[in-house]
Amino acid sequence: MQTVADTSALIYTAKNQEFTQILKKIFQNIYIPPSVHQESIIKGKELGKQDALILEKMIEEDFLILKPLNKYGKEIKEKIQKTKGLGNGEIEAISLAKQMNIEKILIDDQLASKTAKALGLKPIPITYILILATRKGIINLKEGLKILHQTINEGYHLSAEDYIAIKNKMEKTQ
Repeated sequence: MQTVADTSALIYTAKNQEFTQILKKIFQNIYIPPSVHQESIIKGKELGKQDALILEKMIEEDFLILKPLNKYGKEIKEKIQKTKGLGNGEIEAISLAKQMNIEKILIDDQLASKTAKALGLKPIPITYILILATRKGIINLKEGLKILHQTINEGYHLSAEDYIAIKNKMEKTQ
């Protein structure tokens, strides 16, 4: 399976080596547009962020693939830019997914998810990756909850209601 990812999805998964390994077991490749590369790797390295180095290594391994927007992708970008509140990484990730006809996109922001859905895409929050990994037997419940807690501790925003829902879905797979 292939997907496109926005900046925050990449950064939060790269903060945890186990999460990164899960991505590699679920996806063949993850495509990123130039702005996501800029935001997650270039700026991250300038700030001395360890996750930026991990993401850079994933590019070297050809797991993360930097893909520029073509004419069609740029046209979509122009239309999406009219939506207030979206970051450039989110806009380009959605545009790239449409350009490449990749239905599933790793994206967590609520407005970006709604925009992706409106364009016929299926947004996947990174927390769903943990549910999927539990269902597929890649990790067990204890490992999934540990990664979820670590991700939250790194600053990932999750309401108590969403946490309970995710935990329940992970438990149902056991």
